[in-house]
Amino acid sequence: MVKKEETSRWKKWLHKYRLVLLDESTFEERFSMALSRLNVFVVIGTTTVTLIIGTLLLVAYTPLREYIPGYASTSLRRSAVELEYRTDSLVRHLGYHEAFVQHLRSMIGGEAPDTLGSAMAPPVGWSLENLRISDAESALRENVEAMEAVANRTGEDQVSHPLDHSLVDNDASRKLRHGLLYKCPVGTEVSAVKPGTVVAIEGSSSLGFSVWLQHQDGAMSRYAQLNSPPLHRVGDFVKSGAKLCEVAEPFEYLQDATSPSDSVSTHDIIVEYWLNGRALDLNQLLTH
Repeated sequence: MVKKEETSRWKKWLHKYRLVLLDESTFEERFSMALSRLNVFVVIGTTTVTLIIGTLLLVAYTPLREYIPGYASTSLRRSAVELEYRTDSLVRHLGYHEAFVQHLRSMIGGEAPDTLGSAMAPPVGWSLENLRISDAESALRENVEAMEAVANRTGEDQVSHPLDHSLVDNDASRKLRHGLLYKCPVGTEVSAVKPGTVVAIEGSSSLGFSVWLQHQDGAMSRYAQLNSPPLHRVGDFVKSGAKLCEVAEPFEYLQDATSPSDSVSTHDIIVEYWLNGRALDLNQLLTH
């Protein structure tokens, strides 16, 4: 009985049916096809599987996948990862630079922090190895040291007058916290007091230019209220007595601060001399 039922079911799957299309008005046969349940199942199943596989391939290997909600393109993900790496690198380098600047300010102010880490909380992965001197910096340092050594052997290491000593305004200099104040006629040359390297150039619309020189013995000299652009750039080595700039016609904003008689022909320039974060009396050094 069981075999007969199975045979009967199989015959149903294989039993032929005819699909006929007739013209409604004339009942003329237009199309006919012999079908079985098995044929219909196989055709429908094959078509469904083909459509599914084709859709998956189309989405996986064509730009259409970018239109799927929540799916990010490969280029977009690559750009996001690259930007993240760059941002992390910039944050770390910014931390190094801030630490270096704070360390330099501490040294100029007379303090002596043990490590750069005392200037700020170090970022993750920070170490002093990251601040090692490059080959180019080492070569530049050796070149500067050699030039300074030559200057020392020629006797240029003594402090020299940055301007004509007769131009010093002693009364105004006593009111200053540091340095000497010079009353300079137009055309006066401002020169370096000792051989050194230009480490900073500052400028503002109200105070003019300021030039900082770093000397071999750890001293620093500052030339402030210059009313013409300096002739050297940061990193340049200058000898003792080398011309830094020339006094030009006073600016309008400086003429208001001087007397009518002085505003036309003279300009005030301040020269300071520092050693280990302490301002020295430049007038005494110049008299030796």
